[in-house]
Amino acid sequence: MATEYQNAINQKLNEVVSHSSPEALTQYGRLDGELKERDIKNTCFKTGDYIPDFSLPDATGKLQNIKKLHDRQWLVLTFYRGQWCPFCNIQLRALQKHIVDIENIPARLVAVSPQLPDKSLSMVEKHQLKYPVLSDAGNKVGKQFGLVYKVPEYLQKVYEKDGLHLEYYNGNGNIELPLPATYIINKEGKIVYHYVEVSPSDRLDPELLVAELKKLMASQPA
Repeated sequence: MATEYQNAINQKLNEVVSHSSPEALTQYGRLDGELKERDIKNTCFKTGDYIPDFSLPDATGKLQNIKKLHDRQWLVLTFYRGQWCPFCNIQLRALQKHIVDIENIPARLVAVSPQLPDKSLSMVEKHQLKYPVLSDAGNKVGKQFGLVYKVPEYLQKVYEKDGLHLEYYNGNGNIELPLPATYIINKEGKIVYHYVEVSPSDRLDPELLVAELKKLMASQPA
């Protein structure tokens, strides 16, 4: 039986398909194929790797250090594209609904995107997010994780036709985005679970995330 999150994603996916031009759908599929050929899923950070130390500004512009946020507890780190992405919004709202479950495990949830802090702030306020949302300008951290790709010109044209200008959200520079990815990281900073996919609609269901966290915690020595 599909979860509330899965139903919301499927409904939004159907809306995107029904409202997109044949040209746009072709270009979306073209990018998915190119990313699969690049095999980013298998060359990015994955289970067994250790995360790097980094500091990024939160939605208010305050610099946050990941080790201090981690603070010797388990960490859930999720990468998303930005507030303009409908699938990202569904995911972040669903994570907020499960924030108590995550914190009771106990674990810390942190979300990262390349959008500017003020764009993150409006999203945090709109969705009443109660967890840190960090701005990775230039995708510097996303690149360390091996998640970033340059948005091809043919897709930039599709976005611009729809009124989406990524420079407005991410600032000037290369038009790059991270793959949707979620990592579970233990107290030592080691990745013990990863979920990385090419399609922007394919993300880890928060219910499955909570279940995986509980399973991993139960397997740890007392």
